[in-house]
Amino acid sequence: MAAIFQNVAGILVAKFFGMNHLVGIIGGSISMMGGLGTAGTFGVLFENTFGVNVAVVAGVTCATFGMIACSVLGGPLSEWIIKKHKIITPHTELTVSLKIIPVTSPPNMKKLPLMHRKRVLFLLILKKRSRMLLVALI
Repeated sequence: MAAIFQNVAGILVAKFFGMNHLVGIIGGSISMMGGLGTAGTFGVLFENTFGVNVAVVAGVTCATFGMIACSVLGGPLSEWIIKKHKIITPHTELTVSLKIIPVTSPPNMKKLPLMHRKRVLFLLILKKRSRMLLVALI
């Protein structure tokens, strides 16, 4: 669907500037989805087969514009969407509140959910090794 939209937009822009409609296809999905190499290859093909003299230049120019526009707009737009929808990414900083409590006896592990059992067990091992207070994640 995106390729069709890109080709239609490319053809309309080419017609608006009085150019061959094949230049619009080169500037559409060929360069925007294929990149510089595809635009250059198809540009040579369009020049040799259909006689479109500016196909390579137009394709490489459109592909370069697409990469620059993607770089300039893609990062800030993605960041805005991630913040708006509160999406957790690998680089999201997780805030954990720590509460230090003295432990006189091991907690009753059977009453804790499995996720908390693993944490408490790890922290008990940590406590035995360092002779410090148990740090419970809350």
